[in-house]
Amino acid sequence: MELLYTDRWENCCGETIVERHYRLTIAEAERELRGLIDHDRLNRVVERARRLPGAWVKRVDCQAYRDDRIERQWTSCSPRPYVQGYGCDGQTDECIHLLALNLTLRLGLDYESLYARAYPDQEIEAGWRETLERVRGETIVPDEIDPLLVLDDLMDVNNYDLAHVLGDELIARGLVSENWAWIRSGEEFRTRQEQVLRRAWQASVQSMGKPE
Repeated sequence: MELLYTDRWENCCGETIVERHYRLTIAEAERELRGLIDHDRLNRVVERARRLPGAWVKRVDCQAYRDDRIERQWTSCSPRPYVQGYGCDGQTDECIHLLALNLTLRLGLDYESLYARAYPDQEIEAGWRETLERVRGETIVPDEIDPLLVLDDLMDVNNYDLAHVLGDELIARGLVSENWAWIRSGEEFRTRQEQVLRRAWQASVQSMGKPE
């Protein structure tokens, strides 16, 4: 088990949250997370991870402190690398925003400005872009980023206003239809998800074949 990084932040309840992020092989995840993660959830994470060669499982150990005492603690996990269309599982927000950021950069849009339009009463934290770049190694950023899946993933992490602001820009460029917000299921949508996963599989195979 490899320690990736540690986060420390304050929540709205006055607690200090310390998160330790680890990289586990699938075998390690199956062995070490039994009893810590809900059985069905862990099985879903492992099953999804197995769909890509070289995939792994991210483990996040969280502790909530108040007055230097641990009040509660919990563990979560998520398949890696993140693939467009996976959506929210509690540990994918940064991956989803990284993909949206890269899409806007390719289109000549300013992601921070779009975020400010969507949430005028919120300030973007200093170092926000650096935080997103931290998960690049955990995220497959394809040459062809599916704009509809970007919007769907943003909505899945409850960034509805941002999705609609970005959606208007994508409509203007003819990249999504005006009724994109309603195309979140059905055969066409599942086909998009499968196409992205297929390209991710091919990219993973190619990267594993490259010499160090």
